[in-house]
Amino acid sequence: MVVPDNVVRAVNEGDMTTVVAWLDAGGDVNDTACDVSQFPEGDTLLMCIPQSRGVSSQHVELAKILLQRGADVNHVPDEVEDKYSAVQCCLDCLSSASITERAAILEILGIYLAAGANVNHKNRGGTTALGMALRHGNWYGDEGNLRLALESVKLLLRAGASLDA
Repeated sequence: MVVPDNVVRAVNEGDMTTVVAWLDAGGDVNDTACDVSQFPEGDTLLMCIPQSRGVSSQHVELAKILLQRGADVNHVPDEVEDKYSAVQCCLDCLSSASITERAAILEILGIYLAAGANVNHKNRGGTTALGMALRHGNWYGDEGNLRLALESVKLLLRAGASLDA
């Protein structure tokens, strides 16, 4: 099934009330975004969270709620063209986010890893999360950016990421 547009907008805005109401009314926490939403077609709500505008502490709490409600952190629907996992969505968004957003995305990354995310999942290009963390533009910029980039690598390694990324 496809997540209704108002719920996709709520995820983008970090609106927990709307998302929880949809779940309470029988919405499936592992449903996917449609191709007319602001997120790539087929992305799960966990994948959408780090791609949201203005990722904040509300998005961190929303990630926790979705996982508590049974969201599968390792689910990569067939429709997802790039085959990115939720963890890889976090890493993909780090380099283009503001420093405040990066801190929230990094916290979300830690939550996904603590929930048992597969750190060695390979996307369509054959790249793991660690490979993405090491290659992306996260290593450019000020000292704060470098700290966050290093922290993402440390989180992945502590979660068992293979060095053969």
